[in-house]
Amino acid sequence: MDPEYIINRDDIGTASSPNTPLLDDFNEVLNIRGGGEQTITDENSSTNEDEVDETRATRCGGRCRSIPTLVWIVVPIALIFIAQFLAAAFMPHTVKTNTEKNNSTIPPVLEEKALHSHPIRPTLLSIRDFMNGDLVDVHTKNYLYNQLKYATFDESSGKGEKGGVLLQSDKNNLRFGDSLTLKWDENSYTGEVVEDDDIIVLYCPSNEVNPKKFKDAATVAHVKATHRALSSSQGHHNADKVWHIPSFPIIREESCEFRMYSHSKKSGGQDHHYTLAAKTDPISLTSSSKDPTGVHISLTGKVSEMVIQFATVDSGKPIVKYAKKNDLNKIAKTDAEWTNAKGDSTTYAASDMCQPPATLTDPGHFTDPGHLHTVKLTDLQPRTEYEYRVGLSFGQGIKWSDKSFDFRTSSPPGVVPHNNSSQNAPVMTFLAVADLGVDGSKFRKDAGAANPNGVTKLITSIVNNQTIDSVHLIGDLAYAHGSGHLWDAFQEMIQPYASRVPTMVTVGNHEYDHNKTVGDGVKDPSGVTNPAGFHPNWGDGEFNSTGGECGMPVSKRFTAPGNGNGVFWYSFDQSLVHTTVISGEHNLTKGSPQHNWLKKDLASVNRTITPWLVVETHRPIYNSETHEMHKPVVQIGLQNSIEDLLNEYQVDLVIGGHYHSYFRSCDGLYEYKCDSGGPTYITVGTGGAPLDGNMSQVIDPHHYTMTFDKSKWGVGRASVYNSSMLYWEFVAVDHNKTLGSIIDKTWIIRYR
Repeated sequence: MDPEYIINRDDIGTASSPNTPLLDDFNEVLNIRGGGEQTITDENSSTNEDEVDETRATRCGGRCRSIPTLVWIVVPIALIFIAQFLAAAFMPHTVKTNTEKNNSTIPPVLEEKALHSHPIRPTLLSIRDFMNGDLVDVHTKNYLYNQLKYATFDESSGKGEKGGVLLQSDKNNLRFGDSLTLKWDENSYTGEVVEDDDIIVLYCPSNEVNPKKFKDAATVAHVKATHRALSSSQGHHNADKVWHIPSFPIIREESCEFRMYSHSKKSGGQDHHYTLAAKTDPISLTSSSKDPTGVHISLTGKVSEMVIQFATVDSGKPIVKYAKKNDLNKIAKTDAEWTNAKGDSTTYAASDMCQPPATLTDPGHFTDPGHLHTVKLTDLQPRTEYEYRVGLSFGQGIKWSDKSFDFRTSSPPGVVPHNNSSQNAPVMTFLAVADLGVDGSKFRKDAGAANPNGVTKLITSIVNNQTIDSVHLIGDLAYAHGSGHLWDAFQEMIQPYASRVPTMVTVGNHEYDHNKTVGDGVKDPSGVTNPAGFHPNWGDGEFNSTGGECGMPVSKRFTAPGNGNGVFWYSFDQSLVHTTVISGEHNLTKGSPQHNWLKKDLASVNRTITPWLVVETHRPIYNSETHEMHKPVVQIGLQNSIEDLLNEYQVDLVIGGHYHSYFRSCDGLYEYKCDSGGPTYITVGTGGAPLDGNMSQVIDPHHYTMTFDKSKWGVGRASVYNSSMLYWEFVAVDHNKTLGSIIDKTWIIRYR
């Protein structure tokens, strides 16, 4: 054993801060670390079909191949008895001995018929359903968009007509994020009233002549439901003639207006006919044209650099000014105190993506992302706080952001920031979470735990109160599926922490969502030339998403170190940790470009400098959860593709998502055996998407599953103390605790 990795109990100390583990926890780990009882299910992959089947049969002793065959061949009644027999034979509920654990193979799979829920993708104005008050999904539950597509419109009426109906907004100039209230009045003399099936429609620009080219639309009944949902939680009066919009969305136009149309069925032979009843005065958005949105930072692979990214409506040369934070205590700041860095800009169009619906431009689909700016800061000092502002350079000068931001650089690879590790502080800490979604109901009381807003608040609180070196978002980010406004909303949602801490992303299936049968896959920004992307025969439909974005928005809106393939696979070092990010959406079989890159990357790690080796991929390689939407064939494919590599190069920790739950395996998991030299596997698909809850089950919980929870949103936290000791915690959202509640914790010890 290398003396560098021998554990010294004196290095631990006693805990005094929320981010410091207790000595008792460490003692407990030493006492129980003889093996763990855990469980698994499969879900990702990239391998050829024959190799998967052959290796799978070898590792499973033939059992995992026979059961899916029985599921599809045996009649339902016989299946029940067979399932009961297998459950008794292979899935005992008694605790196994350590020997039994280490001799266990893959448990049989008894799938539960259930559906895997995805987040509701809210409309631009987060409209509520008038029947149940739930958010209207921009794609699946929004009948009005389709109805208006085939409706007829009469624009002959004007403001104040229809018996004097008047539609007013309380503001005529807006910035993104401002609140707005609409009110309407009816003519009491004529007796004409606004009906529930009349509609209020948002048009941008305000002079849009085509009534079918709207930004968002709602019936009056929808408006009332939306207002009631807000009123019940924020104390607004429940008025029938008011629509309060707490945060006006990002719309890259100079002006907007709302119009009200009266609805008449069967008019002129048409099922749906709308007559203009009223409209607001134009609402100017010009004050937001230069304002940055979606500000976030990321690593380049060099500790002396940081990338700043943001978006604007206006074009211009992006520029960032920055300086050491401790040099900026004076009220007045001179130009000499700042360093300016210039960058480049890009954008993308609907036609740049691979398939519909991402290529569609009708309401609810593609929206202009604006100008996407990237600026690299250089000559930064390690472990130093910086303040920065973003801006645009024009011919007449520079427009700087009203708000300033700050970040802290990390320690160089291999460097410990203090000489005595018994000072009871980690040398570096990162957060990890997957499966976020967009917060469409952040203004409701129950939103804190029930959607991404709760996890966003938790991560922001941790970042504001503890030293966090990076945040890792491990796939399934905005769940946009071609609805561009959701990417804007997602980046605005994460900005409170992503503008302060380097935020590194992994591409998940909802970012790299090819459609197998239609479209132009050769536009794929990752370089895949197969028109359908990666669709292995053994994948059993697991790779057949239908969004059609094929990684374009995520590759344009985020960046990564240039040592791999953009945001799809790459690696970076921070202090004592080397992190390798890979894509389970691309081929990982032996001989594939990604497999070759992964092997080279793992082989290049100098463990005397970065002793900790972490691999992150959205689709987990091991997990104990199973349900109909997630079949183990993909996990088995990934295992056959790269598990031997992970074992050969002694990867310590593998973090994934995809399942909307939390899972931690035993230590040293390799070929379904604990304490066999492999990594610890963790799933943190708890970022805000609907939790799997009762829709899933755990296979053989006494095998290799140390912890499994499908009832709490939260984030993983990894704190590295030295070259031998890493403390892992799962921090759950807790409304009563700003920094959440720790519901799982363990030491991960490097013995090799």
